[in-house]
Amino acid sequence: MTPVQKLEVRMSELRRELRQHLDADEKDHDAINRLTGELGKLDSELVAAKLLEEPAKDTVTERRESDDKFLELRNSLDMAVYVAAAAAGTGVAVGAEGEYNAEVGLRANEFPLSILARGLEKRAARDGDGAATQATWLDRVLDGSAASAVGVTMRPVAPGVHSVPQITAGASGVQRGRTEAVAEGTYTLGITDLTPTRNAVYGVYSLEDDYRVPGYSEALIRDMQAGVMEAVDKAIFSGDTGANEATADINGFLGSALAAAQEITITQANKVLATGVMAAFGGMIDGAHAMTPSDLRAVLFEGANTLWMSTIPGEAQGGNMSIMQTIRGNGIMPVVRGGVETATANDDFGAVVGLGRNIDGAAVAAVWDRGRLDRVVDTTRATQGEEGLVLSYFWDFAVPRASNYRRIKFVT
Repeated sequence: MTPVQKLEVRMSELRRELRQHLDADEKDHDAINRLTGELGKLDSELVAAKLLEEPAKDTVTERRESDDKFLELRNSLDMAVYVAAAAAGTGVAVGAEGEYNAEVGLRANEFPLSILARGLEKRAARDGDGAATQATWLDRVLDGSAASAVGVTMRPVAPGVHSVPQITAGASGVQRGRTEAVAEGTYTLGITDLTPTRNAVYGVYSLEDDYRVPGYSEALIRDMQAGVMEAVDKAIFSGDTGANEATADINGFLGSALAAAQEITITQANKVLATGVMAAFGGMIDGAHAMTPSDLRAVLFEGANTLWMSTIPGEAQGGNMSIMQTIRGNGIMPVVRGGVETATANDDFGAVVGLGRNIDGAAVAAVWDRGRLDRVVDTTRATQGEEGLVLSYFWDFAVPRASNYRRIKFVT
């Protein structure tokens, strides 16, 4: 047998033994802790062994996607099981969740982020009301959110650095006559590297509330999902530089992700004129990334949205419709992202616009498909009857081709 097969056999034996202890009327907690610890150690060794074997990723993925048993296993995963295991401080080791984690190389306290797209469809048995709970996350982050509307590409990635290559400069075709030589052109390759950065939320709840309200800990996880979802979507626009090291910073559309060349300015005088606002949008139609107004994917911020919906310039200054009606009448259908800019004063931003032709991959949110749930062991909180869980999500954002994007800025 290969080293991987030997480890898998040993782990299977340990899971059987652990299951027997867990099912026993009188539980041997020392044995359970020992077996859980050994499973965790072997799990790390298994991941390393699989990396050494270097299987062809596409072949493995193709086999799994065509394997009915694997698909059935994946579809049977229950987020509530991962939550309960994290709250108990053990992580998953048995059942469908333990088997799936072993299959795809996830650790005992990790879970596939794809499960959050289904939400916590099953509640804990004590709920007893039969209600199904829908709490999507990944689908809402970049499918129906502001980031999706502006054309950000969600890209699930495997462990490691995710590189996005592109040709940044090259030769142009020229017309030549008989025997006339063609000058050589130089091609330049640009590579944008995305590395995992951690977005996390720490939730604390009281034991009294957990016992008093059925499904409280699961509701906490749903709320934590929403908290991370909101933070990720907002960071794509305004960025997040609050970490204590630069490598953890997210540079959003309003930060260094876009340069001054991608900035369209509207003066204070023109921001209330339909002609001034439409001139800004019209200037984005470059004949390459955007050929018609409908190619513009606009995400407005609260200040600009409120101003343009409420301002009717009058016939002499651009028409008797509101500026927003003029924008929509020209084929641009903007959406609104809250929590970024609420004013339209000098140096405030009004919108981010994606130029939709060939936009796929121009802005990328890379997501490492392995979230973590960690129980926080805190003596002080324990004496106060409180428990804590940390939900961690690993991602990165970059704009490899900034020419597909513009941002609107209000100036003097």
